[in-house]
Amino acid sequence: MSKKGFTLIELLILVAIVDILATIAVPNFLEARNRSNLSRVKGEFRNLSAAIEAYTIDHKRIPREVNTLWYPIDAVNYAEWVLKDGSVTGILWEGLTTPTAYISRVNFMDPFQERNISAPYDLRHYTYQDLLTSRDVYGGAFWPAAYEYYGAWRLGSVGPDMKYSHYFINSAQLLYDPTNGVASLGNIWRTRRLSDGIPQPPTGSVLLGIH
Repeated sequence: MSKKGFTLIELLILVAIVDILATIAVPNFLEARNRSNLSRVKGEFRNLSAAIEAYTIDHKRIPREVNTLWYPIDAVNYAEWVLKDGSVTGILWEGLTTPTAYISRVNFMDPFQERNISAPYDLRHYTYQDLLTSRDVYGGAFWPAAYEYYGAWRLGSVGPDMKYSHYFINSAQLLYDPTNGVASLGNIWRTRRLSDGIPQPPTGSVLLGIH
């Protein structure tokens, strides 16, 4: 009794069918994952914004950001990552969780970056910037304009393109717009002055830096 196997033609047809199915399925899977991550970012930003504002009301100041270049205690607390990455800046400060728990934790990882283990520690987490202090410390043209436009703080995610910068000056302000497609370029921002309806800075402004 002989065993009948697949012929070469049958195997080629099978491979072609699998390839067609993968071509259809993979983009749909990636789009579904991006939509899920977008919903997660928006939900977590709402909770973080509420915690930031509650802290601000109680303390008459916004919570500071973690910044090992500004605060010696951060250089101690994040020493392991300073040695690895050079600095840790622009993430949420643990003072939002203790002694009063305005939120249960602050080390939220950006779902669009959390698997990027080669990225620095602070880039794998949501961005949180104390724009008031940045204005006073750095000055220049950008930070005062950012403070006036966004307010005293802002939260950010790199969005589906997984890039914080986009190859032109001040490009981190490029705003993600889902109407251009789920995987469009740009970062997701929520700020004290502007929430879900945040508009893109005008082209040619000191914030966006393109003409």
